[in-house]
Amino acid sequence: MGTPGKRYKKAVRKHLELLSERVWNYTIVLFTKGDTTEQNIEKGGKRLQLLLEKCGDRYHILDTKNKDNHTQVTELLEKIEEMVEKNRGGYYEIQKEGTESSAKKMKKVGWKVWQQRGKQQPISQDKDTQTEAELFRAPACEETQMYNLPEFRIVLLGERGAGKSTIGNIILGRELFDTERVTGECEKKAGQIAGRQITVVDTPGPEGWNVAGREGWNVAGREGWNVAGREGWNVAGREGWNVAGREGWNVAGREGWNVAGREGWNVAGHEGWNVAGHEGWNVAGPEGWNVAGPEGWNVAGPEGWNVAGPEGWNVAGQEGWNVAGQEGWNVAGPEGWNVAGQEGWNVAGQEGWNVAGQEGWNVAGQEGWNVAGQEGWNVAGQEGWNVAGQEGWNVVGHETRPPGE
Repeated sequence: MGTPGKRYKKAVRKHLELLSERVWNYTIVLFTKGDTTEQNIEKGGKRLQLLLEKCGDRYHILDTKNKDNHTQVTELLEKIEEMVEKNRGGYYEIQKEGTESSAKKMKKVGWKVWQQRGKQQPISQDKDTQTEAELFRAPACEETQMYNLPEFRIVLLGERGAGKSTIGNIILGRELFDTERVTGECEKKAGQIAGRQITVVDTPGPEGWNVAGREGWNVAGREGWNVAGREGWNVAGREGWNVAGREGWNVAGREGWNVAGREGWNVAGHEGWNVAGHEGWNVAGPEGWNVAGPEGWNVAGPEGWNVAGPEGWNVAGQEGWNVAGQEGWNVAGPEGWNVAGQEGWNVAGQEGWNVAGQEGWNVAGQEGWNVAGQEGWNVAGQEGWNVAGQEGWNVVGHETRPPGE
């Protein structure tokens, strides 16, 4: 059901081997997606290929999104009938010896009644519900017996969330299994299909993309977009966009766009657009567009477009579009789009869009979109948006007016 992972394949193998090696002769792999056989096998990789080989290359695709397609159910029953015939017209039943030891083995590999919130649920006494031991009658047997069948009895195995309950309903043609909850214990339902008695047993999944499981988008799991997991977009996990995790966009994590983390767009972190602030690219951090400001590209920090200013590309800092000014491409700084600075789009600087500088979009400079210069979108120059004025892309030029003009 779906694409099996390494742990999932191992769990299925252990569970089936409890029923002895002969059980593989009575097993069919069901795909629950609408992909082609080739696509399913390709997605499953080597692990799926080995599983198929173990089952004698018996498989069937059941499209759970097309529940009204009764042909796919008929074809599945035909494959089961063919499998039974290859087993000399008999079904698989296990002797009763060894029931107690088998139950211990099942518990050891984790195939037991589903535990929710750490508490084992009581086994239902409903006539439609049986324990695994009752269903399979002592897996630790030495030999089996074959009986001609007046009916088909199908046991569905797979990870939680794989769609076993949905498949059971499709096979029986009625909504008998509850698909709105996680299957917590084995359930048996029956019906008449094409004149034959069909019994379907739905089982709890051993692991998978579960609640309290180990993989996938889990709750209290270890991988994926989990809650209390270790990887992915977790809550209380270690990786991904976690809460209380260590990586990603975490809360109380160490990396990414975290809260109380160390990297990324964090709150109370050390790096990125982050840190103990109130909004966005935040506050009270030593790096990035952040630091002790109330909003945006902020304030009182040593780096970035920030530092001691009230807004935006700020003020009184050391780098960026800032320094001792009030807005935007600023003033009196050593770098960037400064006024009276040394680099960038400066005023009275040496490079960039300067005023009285030597390069770039200058005022009274020699290159670029200058004022009284020789090139670019100048004012009193030859081209462009500019000005013998005080701000960029301005007025009184010969071509292309500035925005808003």
